[in-house]
Amino acid sequence: MPARTVELLERTMREQIERDGRGFVGVIGFSMGGRMAAGLLLEQQLRLNAGNADANGDANGNESGVEGHEFKFGVFICATSPPITKLHDLLDHENGDGKGDKIALPQIDIPTLHILGNRDPWVDPGELLATTHFSPAKRTVHRLDMGHHLPAQQKDNMQLVEGILDMAKQVGV
Repeated sequence: MPARTVELLERTMREQIERDGRGFVGVIGFSMGGRMAAGLLLEQQLRLNAGNADANGDANGNESGVEGHEFKFGVFICATSPPITKLHDLLDHENGDGKGDKIALPQIDIPTLHILGNRDPWVDPGELLATTHFSPAKRTVHRLDMGHHLPAQQKDNMQLVEGILDMAKQVGV
């Protein structure tokens, strides 16, 4: 994602942490916001991996981002693909299959919940996001009988709530 966007998001997170003394545990994205949330998680993973690989760098991998802060899980509702990242220009946005990408993005390796609407016109890009960009061992995908909107039925909302609580328990929150 553009550097200006990264700076704005980091400043917003820092200000919120300063206000309440706590950080964020997870990130949630709906529709195109899911692409941005996926980009945040991917940028975080790349930053942490670079920090772990660099013995001379910050042990927390914080070359950018909010000091000592990591998202521990992600929620994606009717999200689309691909993630919006600094590597955006290297990805083929015309074809959803990723075959025209100039690079292969690593799979995001934290717990994620993906809510897909069976009647959503963008369900295929949502499924592509989940299956291509997230670790199979850590992703949960629920297909609900809904269109391109937030879950409205109580049973659907309970799947969302239970999924978030399960991930929170899994990561020790």
